[in-house]
Amino acid sequence: DFVLNVEIKGKAPAAIPAAAELARLTSTLHLTDRLVVTSFDETPIRIHWCPNPGATEADPAPTVLMGPGWGLAGDTEADAVGILGSVDIASLRSAGYNVVTWDPRGFGASGGVATVNDAEREGRDVQRILDWAAEQPQVELDAAGDPAVGMVGGSYGGGIQLVTAAIDCRVDALVPSLAWHSLRTSLHKSETVKAGWAGFLNTAAVTFGGRLDPHIS
Repeated sequence: DFVLNVEIKGKAPAAIPAAAELARLTSTLHLTDRLVVTSFDETPIRIHWCPNPGATEADPAPTVLMGPGWGLAGDTEADAVGILGSVDIASLRSAGYNVVTWDPRGFGASGGVATVNDAEREGRDVQRILDWAAEQPQVELDAAGDPAVGMVGGSYGGGIQLVTAAIDCRVDALVPSLAWHSLRTSLHKSETVKAGWAGFLNTAAVTFGGRLDPHIS
């Protein structure tokens, strides 16, 4: 057993309840799928919205954005543990949060081509998701247009947290796992190309149906 502690702007962390309570939350999960936000360049980004069942306009909840690993679409399974042990949707909801997952550009049902968490593309996509979240009545705000929000996820879903926080101060808390901050040091360390890893990641993305910017391959 473990306890997830995520603190957003001074809010007291909540412990994950017992398995029976998680089962109840999972069984009553209401995942609003097939939502799309339009990014800065008109690229459609598929998001998956899972509000906390107790959140209302009168009593809104803070929100967590959960990014997927490389080549994957956003998680829609309530109790599936994410990549590298990342927390699942049901646990976050049981701890009092709304949850948003999304298909990064180039993957899943989103449009465009993947440019590997580029701040000018994937980073701005997440900014648009933040804009959308701030418009939802169940979402707690720090100020107009500024949701009380944290981010979780591993690998590619960890890297996007660092990218987003670097360009948007609305992100209040980060929980990246096994994340990278620079492809130059991750895949081209000491001027040596890690051809094996690069080739594996490229093949994996294509296998999953991803669409990659030509500079990647």
